Amino acid sequence: MCSKVNEIIDNLKTKKDMVIVEGHLAHYCEEADLVIVLRAHPSLLMKRLHAKGFNDAKVQENIEAEALDVCAFEAFQIHNDKVNEIDTSYKNPLEVRDLIIKVINGEEHFLVGKVDFLDYLDL
Repeated sequence: MCSKVNEIIDNLKTKKDMVIVEGHLAHYCEEADLVIVLRAHPSLLMKRLHAKGFNDAKVQENIEAEALDVCAFEAFQIHNDKVNEIDTSYKNPLEVRDLIIKVINGEEHFLVGKVDFLDYLDL
């Protein structure tokens, strides 16, 4: 799948200056110039997923992955310092948009590992 996504991106790059790939698997695009992982506290994520009608097992899987920092860790393994991690828990969409724009413009860099939700797991 990633090779197909990379192929599509390569085709789009000839037409555009910038291509933004969004989704849970976007960090697997190996040729990315920049990766932004948006995080949310597991308790907020749980409410959002239940509101969208996700079943309990899927909600549990997602909040555990969020608490364990799975996407940011996987992104960091592939992209190292190209990865930015933004805690969106108590930000409105416009604030998140503004932070993303600052990252894209090189004005901000949010290091991976600064967002920590492990306390949610009550280990």
